[in-house]
Amino acid sequence: MSAFTLRQAPPLVRAQDIMDSRIDDEIENWFEDQSVLETKNGRPESVLQYWKRQYEMKTYRFLPLVARIVFAVPSSSAQIERDFGNSGQTVTALRSSTSSHNIDMCSFLSQNRRFVDVCQCPKLQHHEVYAHIPSNVIIDLDSETKGRVDLGTVTQECFSLSLSDTEGGA
Repeated sequence: MSAFTLRQAPPLVRAQDIMDSRIDDEIENWFEDQSVLETKNGRPESVLQYWKRQYEMKTYRFLPLVARIVFAVPSSSAQIERDFGNSGQTVTALRSSTSSHNIDMCSFLSQNRRFVDVCQCPKLQHHEVYAHIPSNVIIDLDSETKGRVDLGTVTQECFSLSLSDTEGGA
């Protein structure tokens, strides 16, 4: 007998096999478990509350994560279609250069009106208006005409003309 005999190494256990085994054991335990939904104030807890409780009690480790993934998928696409419909009404041919950030914010505010109380927005004083105009809509006039043209007057005239006024009218 030699001091250095060669022995056969035990077969390697893959990490994936161990994970699969743990998941299989957890599923078998769930089938055998007799836990029920708890009630608070006469109402049973939701399925997600049940799985959260199981996770916090360390009864299950993997199944609560699966429940969160499965129940995160909306059961209907109607709300998503409404959201995109509102965005489609925001982006028109006349507003084709609107930034994506502004479109995102308009869509968010439209769908989350309960979070925004427009009555709480302070009214701007006349001298504060120019400081709140986004830089992407400010017209950069030539230095020659800057002193001669009142931007407020030009804007008011541009947006107050009717079709009959522009055609020399009726």
